[in-house]
Amino acid sequence: MHKFGVFIIAFLVSPALSGCLEAEDKRTVIEEPGIFAEFFDRDIPETTWYHYAGGINALDDELGTNNLTGNNIPFWTQGSYYGIGLTTFEPTMGITSNDNLYMSSYGNGPAGSTAIVQCSGLVGMSNISDYSCANVYDPISPVPNSNDPYVCVDKWT
Repeated sequence: MHKFGVFIIAFLVSPALSGCLEAEDKRTVIEEPGIFAEFFDRDIPETTWYHYAGGINALDDELGTNNLTGNNIPFWTQGSYYGIGLTTFEPTMGITSNDNLYMSSYGNGPAGSTAIVQCSGLVGMSNISDYSCANVYDPISPVPNSNDPYVCVDKWT
């Protein structure tokens, strides 16, 4: 019975030690440049997602770069909504041709609805006080907690 106990202990401990006894992996990983390499000189942050209408991932290699012309030319950004001063999740953000930034803010609008926040004065800003943000969603009967933060900002976003 004593030999059986030693066998069981060896059986349980051996998988933990097997990684230590293997030769070091010396394979070289070659990373191919992404589809946006021709536009950006740095990696896209994990907090930023480039997409087309309908939630189609713009980083899909099969789509190519044919659509990335005119108003669809991407610019590098590092997106994070943790410091915008509003409690939210999954905010839609877009910039209009009038240089206004729009974003949605879940639960911060009238009667707990999703707020549509417009920020203006950001382009050419030289002082932190040069911009202003305000909720522009003012319906007659707001939908409280719609849980749908997606907003069509303009035809390009």
